[in-house]
Amino acid sequence: MITCFATMVEAHEVVKIKNDSVGYYDNTPKRNLAPKGYRGYVDYTPLTATFINEGIAGNITTTHGYQFNHNHFAGIGVGFHINLGNQGLGVAIPVYAAYKGNWGKKLAQLTYGARAGVAYADYGNFNSETSTHNGTATLAYFNASIGLRLGISRYFAINITPEVDLFTGRYSIAGVGLRIGIEF
Repeated sequence: MITCFATMVEAHEVVKIKNDSVGYYDNTPKRNLAPKGYRGYVDYTPLTATFINEGIAGNITTTHGYQFNHNHFAGIGVGFHINLGNQGLGVAIPVYAAYKGNWGKKLAQLTYGARAGVAYADYGNFNSETSTHNGTATLAYFNASIGLRLGISRYFAINITPEVDLFTGRYSIAGVGLRIGIEF
């Protein structure tokens, strides 16, 4: 059944037009927003300047989890961290829980996040000024970042974020680097 009413109204009297079969038109630019559901990240930090053991480091990480909405993500991840400092050459494998947030709806958005977990580290035998350590240890791992997210599409983005890494426990490693990553 179709009902039609014709009434003359002036343009300034029209407040809104509604079509019940279609609903309201939403013109929000969603092409740059992270969709709800599974989300994965792969990040690479080619060079980190470490300031506790005065060296350089680099790492690669992968994080997977759930995007609750464009602004909030939670997941778990694992990485591979290599470090060359006054403690010698060493590796650490962090396993962590992660939170990531996004702010903005344009192509370029603010992104921020934190990671916390544990890391298995192996630095062989090295001498510090105070004592000699066996180089294997389980360390606490913390990471914080804030930077730029380029939302290329709903299912792909590029992240460029300065980050701070901290491994602490039997011995400590801390550093500042630039993380480059993709999300899918």
